[in-house]
Amino acid sequence: MLILVHGNGFELDPSLRRHVQSKIESSMSKFQNRIGTINAYLADLNGPKNGIDKSIRLVIDLQKKPVVVLDEKGGQWHTMLESISDRASHTISRLMSKSRQHRRVKKEE
Repeated sequence: MLILVHGNGFELDPSLRRHVQSKIESSMSKFQNRIGTINAYLADLNGPKNGIDKSIRLVIDLQKKPVVVLDEKGGQWHTMLESISDRASHTISRLMSKSRQHRRVKKEE
């Protein structure tokens, strides 16, 4: 599993980059054999001005599955990262369980 972090419209701080990579890696670790690449796109529309102007987009390339795209908007990187990581984990878990259920149905036929 390869995790790439991109800053759109601002200079991405190395500590923020490491935090994003670490959080995504820990939340996706149980799926690491099923994920090819995760691209995390961070954007800050107003720069150093505060407010709800930040966004995170995760583009998760699953092996033998459709690409999963998740978006989160907010004002605090850490809060947004927590939320989008949880949503990504639940989404991939749901996709994998649907796949297992589909295989069981095919075997029973």
